[in-house]
Amino acid sequence: MNNTKTLELISKIDIKKTAMYVGGALLLIILFLVVRKMIKKSKAEKRDEDYLNLVNESIVASDLTYNEVEYQTMANSLEQHFNDTGLSGGWFGVNQKGVYEVMKQMKSNADVQKLIDVYGKRPAKDISIAGPMFAGLVKEKDYMLPEAMSKLLTNGERKKVNEILTENGVTFQFN
Repeated sequence: MNNTKTLELISKIDIKKTAMYVGGALLLIILFLVVRKMIKKSKAEKRDEDYLNLVNESIVASDLTYNEVEYQTMANSLEQHFNDTGLSGGWFGVNQKGVYEVMKQMKSNADVQKLIDVYGKRPAKDISIAGPMFAGLVKEKDYMLPEAMSKLLTNGERKKVNEILTENGVTFQFN
């Protein structure tokens, strides 16, 4: 008897209507997730832009050691070193020695701030978990220089960068 009641209830269900409601609900959920992701990305871009503007405004031009082209060259070099998954890169895919060489050129806080400004946001792969063998599977992400230093270097490598800056009389430190 119980089976017949179940069959009667099932036969009364309008499958087309149910499918339409379920499809609509799924569409709303997907739309919500897409809009939420766009808002998060927009907020992150605004935050990064505000940070770079703040850095740019705080640069004391008279304390700069190099010209614009030289800072651009250093920023390009850092981008290359952060993305080095070849033999010169370490296990984590970063050519630490190359990063250290660029940091040795920083003679003032203004130099570091200018480098951060010129570096802007650049793509890199955080392959610290995957390793160089699986670098092709890791998705690129845009990093500002402080974020790249934090995410792409190990604690020991970041400590060495900060020691280099301190040795040069620079008080700016990467976290």
